[in-house]
Amino acid sequence: MTERVKILQGERVALALIEKEDSLLRYRHMNDLEVQQFLSVGGCLLYKEAEQDYYDHIIKNPNMRVFAICVEGKKNIGNVSLEINRKNRNAELGIAIFDKNYWSQGYGTESIQLLFKYAFEILGLHKVYLNVVANNARAA
Repeated sequence: MTERVKILQGERVALALIEKEDSLLRYRHMNDLEVQQFLSVGGCLLYKEAEQDYYDHIIKNPNMRVFAICVEGKKNIGNVSLEINRKNRNAELGIAIFDKNYWSQGYGTESIQLLFKYAFEILGLHKVYLNVVANNARAA
């Protein structure tokens, strides 16, 4: 795997530009019902072609910022995103740690802290919010 283009670096994670091959990782993990139970798309089957279309959509959409959550330099363990409302200078945050080996270890928290830095210091947003599934205790 080639070196990723990192946007922000934390102590254990980096937020990197999402790449085309990330759509295959997302496709594999998003069809895991244990992963899905905590996401707003829960119960939805995702198809490989749809994931490739999703990638094409997000890289062309100026109001979307989706980053790979990378550990150990290159390994993508999930995504963190902002869906930006430029007029109101706010954004909805999205996060998914796809690789269950990295759950409940603080990687999501660190990723969100980096995303806040990007949202408030770089984009100049005023508000970032997150909608959560009621049974997702880690998001509380």
